Amino acid sequence: MPRTYFCQFMLKVNNLTKYFGNQLILDNLSFTVEDSEIVALVGPNGCGKTTLIKIIAGLEEKNQGVINIDKANKKITTGLIFQNYRDQILPWKTVAQNINFSLSLHTENWLEKRYKINSILRQTQLYPYRYKYFYELSGGMAQLAVFAKTIALNPGFYLFDEPFSAIDYHSSLKLQKQFLDLWEKTKTPTLLVTHNIDETIFLADKIIILSNLPTKIISIINNPIPRPRDFSCLGSNQAHELKKQILSYTTGFLV
Repeated sequence: MPRTYFCQFMLKVNNLTKYFGNQLILDNLSFTVEDSEIVALVGPNGCGKTTLIKIIAGLEEKNQGVINIDKANKKITTGLIFQNYRDQILPWKTVAQNINFSLSLHTENWLEKRYKINSILRQTQLYPYRYKYFYELSGGMAQLAVFAKTIALNPGFYLFDEPFSAIDYHSSLKLQKQFLDLWEKTKTPTLLVTHNIDETIFLADKIIILSNLPTKIISIINNPIPRPRDFSCLGSNQAHELKKQILSYTTGFLV
């Protein structure tokens, strides 16, 4: 069923263009992410998906185009998660200390930080591991701790660059479900880079198919599967039809 609530864009990308030297990477991209929506970016390796995420996050310069991330014309904070958790943690600190460090950048109130740390550790089922260092955790558990560190800041928008791909299959499935359960409580708008079709169908409301370089938008597909979802939805006729539709655009560069 299509949504019927009033549309409010949280992210608007208009005519975004990026060159590396003389090579055109991103060719005049325009798309939106609505409030309470997860949008998946799907495309071949090397097409500039990570570059696009970095540009939106303000970590990379663009050559042309306009990007707005706001709500009711007010700027909002962005939570960013990359593929490898090791790029986003302080390895000499425990799980709880990493979350505390992130919160310390935003508040000095000790009681407020303690409450938020304990709350997010319980929400993510990481409370028993709060004194563990990251090298003591499995890959899936470590990536979940990065999610906890990001969620604790209560950002108004998520930018995810293949956050489930660097861990084993079963850990990836578990983490996807844990994220979706947390997301259902806040409906934080999210832009997700992925190359996994099942992950795309399970998580996304809208799917943006990108081409090979120079990267253009091939198609934007709405996911008809209703929420809330569990993994049984992947066996539905809707999921099979959606997978066929995605594959019709992506055969040759998706695994």
